[in-house]
Amino acid sequence: MMTDQSRDVAGGGGGMPPGFAVRLTVPLPHNEEAADDLIRPPLPAVDARAARRPVTPGLPPLPHPMLPRPDALKMSVPGAQGAVRPGRRVTPGERVNFPVAEPPPVKPLTDSPPPVAPPADEAVPGGPSARQAVSPPVEDAEAEEAEPVAGLRIDPLFGFVLFGALALGTLYLDIETRYTVLWTALILLGMTAHFIEPKADPQPFNLIWGAGVGFVFSLPLLVLAGRGLAETAAVLFPFESRAGLFQALVFAMPLGETIFFRGALQERYGFTASVAGAMVGSALLFWPAASGSLIYLVAGMIFSSVLAGIYSYVRSRYGLMAAYICQVTANLMLLFLPGFLP
Repeated sequence: MMTDQSRDVAGGGGGMPPGFAVRLTVPLPHNEEAADDLIRPPLPAVDARAARRPVTPGLPPLPHPMLPRPDALKMSVPGAQGAVRPGRRVTPGERVNFPVAEPPPVKPLTDSPPPVAPPADEAVPGGPSARQAVSPPVEDAEAEEAEPVAGLRIDPLFGFVLFGALALGTLYLDIETRYTVLWTALILLGMTAHFIEPKADPQPFNLIWGAGVGFVFSLPLLVLAGRGLAETAAVLFPFESRAGLFQALVFAMPLGETIFFRGALQERYGFTASVAGAMVGSALLFWPAASGSLIYLVAGMIFSSVLAGIYSYVRSRYGLMAAYICQVTANLMLLFLPGFLP
């Protein structure tokens, strides 16, 4: 137990500031025992060996089993007489094949008669029967011959560019000569770019359909607008003789346009390309003849586009020859016969 004794040294000597108090602590004896300093507690006993141990138990050591010898991994061959010494090459006589079970017999699903042995002449290699079996069927040979060679074909667009260049290069010629040159070029380009259905023969019924479509479409126009058709034909085809106009409308013009536009161009690029090509070709063809009257040129382009659509439909439905017959019928009724009307 402690008591405090204070002494006021304010105003006293020693240079202390006023109001400063000093407290002196005097230890009092307790149970007749007094100590000048604090009692230090005794240190506990420390086990040095236990202090070096980890707080948590450690993992057990990882065992590493001994690897077997490489010779111990070799499989023993069933049925082998004795073991083969490791490291020695096995001779062919010491090799023993694994036993393989034979497959079970398979019963046929249907009772088929036993195969008949061929006669003696057919069994001879190179005999007549053997040659017949080796030779390909007649239908396959004809089909291979009928297929056109891909290397002989040209792109129809390239031919159309040549036709356009030729049309611009023949503007200085007279109308009849120019038409003859351009239609001949169309025939040659179409024959080079397309083979006219080498395997399919034209059916008479399809030809009748082609002529019927051309007749049904042209008859109302001939009756209702015969005089206008005659004037348009006179402007677009200023031929001196009827015979020359007939040959142009029946042979040169429909043959060239059918082979090139409905044959090569439509087969390669479809219906739309055929109609568009025919419209541009008509503009290039009739431009010099109708240059003085623009209305005839525009009417000829529109009319040719409609007719080209009909011809392309007939070609896709009834064949190329039917499209040619349809165009010949339409040319005769729309461009040739109106000249004979009163």
